[in-house]
Amino acid sequence: MKRIIIAICLVVLLLLGSLFAFIAFRRPPGRPTVLVRFAGFTNDTSGIRLATFAISNASPWAVVRGGHYRVQTQAGARWTNLTHGWFPGSTLRARASEVVTLTAPTNQSEWRVAFTSHQDEGAIFTMAGELLIEGQKLGFPTRYRRVGHPVYSDLIHEQP
Repeated sequence: MKRIIIAICLVVLLLLGSLFAFIAFRRPPGRPTVLVRFAGFTNDTSGIRLATFAISNASPWAVVRGGHYRVQTQAGARWTNLTHGWFPGSTLRARASEVVTLTAPTNQSEWRVAFTSHQDEGAIFTMAGELLIEGQKLGFPTRYRRVGHPVYSDLIHEQP
């Protein structure tokens, strides 16, 4: 009986080790095709002006939209972060879309919003990836990286 338990434990360890090796040394997932379009302005119940954006996943796989966003203004040829904030992230199925609102900047004639997105790899891959990141901090060599791709809204022009 002990030999059977030991054999089962070895098989489980071998399977887990193979999964971690597969995740640790594979290429990062591809860049998702996510589109962000400005839909308009609205007000919340307290009268604060909100900007509404439609976010669409045109990828053939599910995409995770991060919960962090940055409002950016153009400074010459570069973009500068004006403000940032957090709201719940979400997972968009293939070809799905969602609408998000955020506090609109005041006194800005041109601005845009930047989000991050990445391919949804599922719970097991995500959990193993988190463990691999912690292993990297301890010096474990791996090619694994968490890749978040920036996604920008169209430029919003406001009349003064």
